[in-house]
Amino acid sequence: MGDLTTLYIDMNSFFASVEQHEHPELAGRPVAITAIQADSGSCVAASYEAKAFGVKTGTPVWQARKLCPTITFLPSRHRLYVRYNLRIAEILDRMAELEHIRSVDEFQLRLSGAATCVDGAFELVARMKAALASEIGPAIRFSAGMGPNHLLAKIAGKLEKPDGCQWLSPRNMPERIAHLRLDDLPGISKGVSAKLEKAKVYDIASLYRL
Repeated sequence: MGDLTTLYIDMNSFFASVEQHEHPELAGRPVAITAIQADSGSCVAASYEAKAFGVKTGTPVWQARKLCPTITFLPSRHRLYVRYNLRIAEILDRMAELEHIRSVDEFQLRLSGAATCVDGAFELVARMKAALASEIGPAIRFSAGMGPNHLLAKIAGKLEKPDGCQWLSPRNMPERIAHLRLDDLPGISKGVSAKLEKAKVYDIASLYRL
């Protein structure tokens, strides 16, 4: 048995990926999802092809069009994304114990048996990716993180995007994330950052020692 107990799944550009699946002609093209179909609105999601041009969540529509003239704007369809969320949850739960649906595009699963070791966890994630691709479509991808708890698994899932897979445990901490800033970690807001600075905690290594 290994020391990995939690698998965190973070879907890649989920809203845009669902739309690319629904509209195959948009595969490989820059797509942005908007709440309001007007230049005064903002992008609530962007495909990785759009992100390559600098378009991201919160980018105004007028600016996104300037950054990427070939971008396609589509209205947000939250109920559709929830239906895909439930389809994904059902597939993942067949392969490991689904503990929490953290959001419309994030899932937390419990690892057991061979999957508590790095090699076994990577093999499980590969099977999950293949299952989503075959049962839904290749546009639906995710990044995965494994760890001994929810927090480290979530952080690990952010280390390699898109379509990545990484792990964190006492065996590779804190060196594996020493390049991150403190406010890159979940839950560290400006207020928490100020408190850490007051306590002379300036980097990941000092936070880990604390």
